[in-house]
Amino acid sequence: MAGLNPNTRRFSHDAVNVENYERYRPDYAVEAVAWFVGAAGLGPGDRVVDVAAGTGKLTRRLVDAGLDVVAVEPGPAMRQRLALSLPGVRVVAAMAERLPLATGTVPAIAIAHGFHLFDVEPALAELRRVVRPGGTLGVFSNVYAPHDPVNAAVDAVIDRFLPAGKASSAVFGVWHDALTASGAFEPSDVRSFDYPHAILSGKIAALVATSSDVAALPEAAHRELLGEIEAMSARLPPEVTIAAETQVELFSRT
Repeated sequence: MAGLNPNTRRFSHDAVNVENYERYRPDYAVEAVAWFVGAAGLGPGDRVVDVAAGTGKLTRRLVDAGLDVVAVEPGPAMRQRLALSLPGVRVVAAMAERLPLATGTVPAIAIAHGFHLFDVEPALAELRRVVRPGGTLGVFSNVYAPHDPVNAAVDAVIDRFLPAGKASSAVFGVWHDALTASGAFEPSDVRSFDYPHAILSGKIAALVATSSDVAALPEAAHRELLGEIEAMSARLPPEVTIAAETQVELFSRT
């Protein structure tokens, strides 16, 4: 089936530990969100829909920027955790492929590390349906620096268990080519903002375990991978800072 990501059918983010997801995954650079708001022409109280919102890592930044945020998340545990953290935010149980929103009413949609789990073609059609003409789609990614020694050590372990390039598919997967070639949205700009990630070394395995690709591994491989990450982390200082950046890609609704 064209555009289908296999993870869409078999994976739910409720398969990961939601508290670890909230605790150890990085949120997004304040400067990146401010740039998105300005570039999209949004003002205080304007609506933005955070699709695949997870526990609200991006949602809270959008709320802090003064926007009226609707958080869309299919996973029940993720939604519950988001609602606990952000009780004033409207949280909707839905998938990107079927949004319970009126046609042409949304000024902007934000998606952070979600596209790789979508069935891309129907999701793009649905996103285009709800965004008003000339509106904005913002795709947020946290990207760890390849040259960072801690990131390189983690990748060396992960690459032994996942197909080549699989670990980076959340940022650079086939979904990205489909989006840029779709005609539904026109690429308009991209910016990156330094956003290093400080984490206790003993929690790196918990962070890695929140990856959809790692969570989808067979049980034995999942256990072995995390064991190797724990062994590697034990040789590090108690706390490390991993070089990273928040990347924002803007697309205009055609």
